[in-house]
Amino acid sequence: MLNSLPDHARLWTFIADRHLPLELSEELLRRVQEFLPSWHSHARTVYSDVSLVFDRVLLVGGYLKENLPVSGCGIDQMTRAVDAIATELDISWISSLNVVLEAEDSLTSFSMMELMTAAREGSIDADTRIVVATHETVGDLRERGLMQPAGETWLGNILPLGVV
Repeated sequence: MLNSLPDHARLWTFIADRHLPLELSEELLRRVQEFLPSWHSHARTVYSDVSLVFDRVLLVGGYLKENLPVSGCGIDQMTRAVDAIATELDISWISSLNVVLEAEDSLTSFSMMELMTAAREGSIDADTRIVVATHETVGDLRERGLMQPAGETWLGNILPLGVV
């Protein structure tokens, strides 16, 4: 996953609102890969890579050789391109306010209200694995993993998840 990038590369996570069939997944990856060589940050090439995991989580990583951060303009260029590709393919990204967790061997998106209800009812707990979309770097993703038990994430501080 993003093997061509160093640990310090920035990471952006896009989560589709549904499982993407194989042909659609492949087309999404192909189109994003076609965009990446044109990605620049203030006239500097952004060295980048993309991966699609769980047939719905798109990971885009990028860095500048000069060890400078990718500029806001560069980030905007990439997010606009990824969003345009998704729109052309009829793919919608979930809201960043939603949380995706593993439920019955698939990924399910929950609003915070739905998550609070599920935690109170005991249908999710501290061991429930969630997709962590807040990793800032590829190294953080490699070290901590894309999926983590809810009790070990920021959710452990705000939800009644019970004892691990």
